[in-house]
Amino acid sequence: MFVEQKIGEIAAKPLAARLNNFVTDFAQLESRFEHIREIDSKKLLERYTPEELRGSQAVMAYLAGLGIRTPTTSEVSEAAEERKIDTLLQRVASEPWWPTLRAFADELKRPNHRGAFRSTRTRKSYLQAATGLLQHTATKPLDQRAITSYLRRCPGQRNALMPFVGHLRRNGHSVELKPTRAREAATSRNAADAAIRQLLEVLDTTNNFADARAAMAGVLVGLTGLPLEQVVRLGVRAIEPTGYDAYFFRTESAAIALDQRLTHALTNYLSLRDGAKAAHSHHLFPGNSLHRSVAAATVSARLSRLGASARLLASS
Repeated sequence: MFVEQKIGEIAAKPLAARLNNFVTDFAQLESRFEHIREIDSKKLLERYTPEELRGSQAVMAYLAGLGIRTPTTSEVSEAAEERKIDTLLQRVASEPWWPTLRAFADELKRPNHRGAFRSTRTRKSYLQAATGLLQHTATKPLDQRAITSYLRRCPGQRNALMPFVGHLRRNGHSVELKPTRAREAATSRNAADAAIRQLLEVLDTTNNFADARAAMAGVLVGLTGLPLEQVVRLGVRAIEPTGYDAYFFRTESAAIALDQRLTHALTNYLSLRDGAKAAHSHHLFPGNSLHRSVAAATVSARLSRLGASARLLASS
C-alpha cells in the first residue's frame, strides 16, 4: 500500500523520531483512497474537512512532491465558508419558510447578471440577511411591511438583503428595496455592464498588448468596483488557477470565481502578456519596465480610446 511505502521511507531516514506524528495522518489518507492514482485536489476537498486539510500539512507536502495537485489556501477557505452555509441551511431546515431560503441559496450558486460567480463569503452574507428577515417575519406575511419592520430593527442589513428581495420579486412577491438614487444607479450600472461586454469583445479579438492590458484592467474594475489605481498595482498572485480550466480572482476586498467567458478573456490577456516578454514580471499589469506596474493614467487613456471609462466601470 502506498502509505506503508511512505512510512518505510520515513523510518529509513533521520525523521524516524517524528514517525508517530505522521502515522495517523497517512492512515487517514489510505482509509479515504484505495490507490494514490485516484487522488486529486477536487477529491481531497470532498473527502476531507477544511480543518483536516489544514492539519495534514505533512500529507499534503508528500502528495505535492509526487506531482499531485493539492488544494490551495483559497480553495480550503472557500470550502470552509461552504460548510458554514450548509450548517446555516441545516439549522433552519425545519422552519416553514425553509423552501424559500433553499430556493434562494440555489439561485445564488448561478452566475450573476455580469456572468460572474459569487464567492462563498458573499453568498453566506446574503443568506444570513435573508434568514434574519425570515426569522423576523416568522408566520407573518412576507410583504413590504415585514421588510420595512426588519430594516428598522437591523438597518445595517439593507445592502445584504437586496438580492433576497430581488429573488422574492422574481417569484411573485410585491416587495421592493431600492438603494439611494436607485434610478441613477441602475442607469449607471447598465452602462457599465455594456462597457464590460465591449471590453470582453476587445479581449476576444485584439493582438495588441496595450489594448488587452487596458481591457483586462477595465473588466476587473467593473467586476470588483475597485479603483483603477488599485487594480493596475495587482500582482499575478491575485489570479489563482483552480485546476478546472478556470481562475479565481482574489483581493483583500473582493473574491470572484471567473466563469468560462471571463476565463477565456483572462487566458487571452495572459498569452499576450507573455508574448510581450512580461511572463516573469510579478505585476499582473506591467509597464514598460517589468519591475513596475503600468501607470493608471496610461490605462485610463487607453480605455478612453476603447470607448470605456474607468469611473463608469467602477460604478457598476
